[in-house]
Amino acid sequence: MAGRATPFGMDESELAQAVAAVDQASHLQLQGFHVHAMSHQKVLARHQQLLDFYLQRWPQWRALAAEPDQVTHLNVGGGIGVNYTSDEQFDWSGFCLWLKERLDNMDQRPVLRFEPGRFITAFCGYYVMQVLDKKVSHGEHFLICRGGTHQFRLPAAQSHDHPVIHWPKPLQGGQPVSQINEESSQRWTLVGQLCTPKDILSRQCMLQEVAVDDLLILPLAGAYGYNISHADFLCHPRPQQRYVMAEQGLKETVTCD
Repeated sequence: MAGRATPFGMDESELAQAVAAVDQASHLQLQGFHVHAMSHQKVLARHQQLLDFYLQRWPQWRALAAEPDQVTHLNVGGGIGVNYTSDEQFDWSGFCLWLKERLDNMDQRPVLRFEPGRFITAFCGYYVMQVLDKKVSHGEHFLICRGGTHQFRLPAAQSHDHPVIHWPKPLQGGQPVSQINEESSQRWTLVGQLCTPKDILSRQCMLQEVAVDDLLILPLAGAYGYNISHADFLCHPRPQQRYVMAEQGLKETVTCD
């Protein structure tokens, strides 16, 4: 988000003027700086390089203030990403160990603030879709599902194929599907109910013996999912939201329409 034209924040070349304006304002006191230069970053070495750049700049930024000793905080924003297609995630422990060593060797180090919202909450949500229909068009197999990107916009917003868990419907008598024919595997493109070909959640997803009324569960839906979606698009109903809260070993489910 930095190093190029952007409507956010200000160029570093304008920082001295901005600091002077704050110093001259009787109702303001400068306590620090907020930098957010990267988003959805999954590589430890690259994030170390970014933080090292911030910390190298910190003495220069701090010296711009009329009273540098009052400038103590550096908000380094978020930017730590989640790997939606692999179990290998950002090495937070390794990053913290590196950061401690970096700060221990620094004079007048700042109080660092992070905004790791996605990295914390992505793993706390699931989006569940019901299979409504199956079709083939020009050789591609589609699963038409209840819902779509108007309820879970993340895959379309980031142009990735979201992981999918297949939950077959129970057989008669309440028994789940116990045996699956390996040879019945088929690649499917998961789409929603919107009247646009852009309503795609996952392409070429390998699933076995999918049937109408089965459920498809999209994990890692706790961040940038429903809260960035155009929920009222074309007057489609909003999804039901369920919150599972654990207290003293007991689980309580709260439903919100």
